[in-house]
Amino acid sequence: MVFKYHCLVWALCIITEALGQTCQPATTAWSRLPGALKHVSVGLSGVWGVNVHDNIYYRGNSYGEEESATCAAWQQIGGALKQLDVGKNVVWGVNSNDNIYYRQGISATNPTGTGWAQVSGALKHVSVSQNGHVWGVNVNDNIYHRIGASNCNQGGDSWRQIGGALKQISVGNSGVWGVNAGDNIYHRVGTYGDLPSDPDGTGWRQVSGALKYISSADMVYGVNSGDAIYYRGGVTPATPWGSTWHQIGGAAKQVESLSCLVWVVNSSDNIWKKKTD
Repeated sequence: MVFKYHCLVWALCIITEALGQTCQPATTAWSRLPGALKHVSVGLSGVWGVNVHDNIYYRGNSYGEEESATCAAWQQIGGALKQLDVGKNVVWGVNSNDNIYYRQGISATNPTGTGWAQVSGALKHVSVSQNGHVWGVNVNDNIYHRIGASNCNQGGDSWRQIGGALKQISVGNSGVWGVNAGDNIYHRVGTYGDLPSDPDGTGWRQVSGALKYISSADMVYGVNSGDAIYYRGGVTPATPWGSTWHQIGGAAKQVESLSCLVWVVNSSDNIWKKKTD
């Protein structure tokens, strides 16, 4: 058995992490950024993305911020990924062969990290929360949860298959959400709050509506087959699956958020962001 490296002193780890502030839906104007990406992600490690050639980019000076007035240009990072997701001091991603990687050595003093470490398995889409919890789906839409993954053990220990089938998945403060091949929407009961215990949850609850892509953070955003953008209202600890979908202006093929900022890319790979009120 191969044992993964864990934190030297577990007592020094932060066992619980505060949830982000409560935000209102995005209602301010969209602002376009230079560059072109097919996929963008935002987390406490900043803003990262990949373009149509699977080149990887980091938005300069964005570490630890959702937005910075001093953001520098996009900086290319070595490697090639078709999709990635940003957590705290870590970025996970998958390449065109469905190989799985995470970025090591990310910190305030070295926001682009030191290198990519490969993880066993094969996924077409992967998601990491700000607490370092990881979920993913493979080419057959099988769902996997990375056991042992945390901000103290970034690579985790093993994959556990979870029942169900999803084409895309997202884990964050609002729990685990996903969409299937028919654009049906699901919330994983028992995962709200991105708990330190990193539970598997108890089952999938279907949520009304249809989306092709979904993002779980302090709020839940998604886009449908027509590129319309929505947020989920009524998401609370008592009703973690929420109550209603609300459309906001704009069009996007993919959406991500962290706390009170929303990032999207559209069908032309243009990059846009919007603050919430």
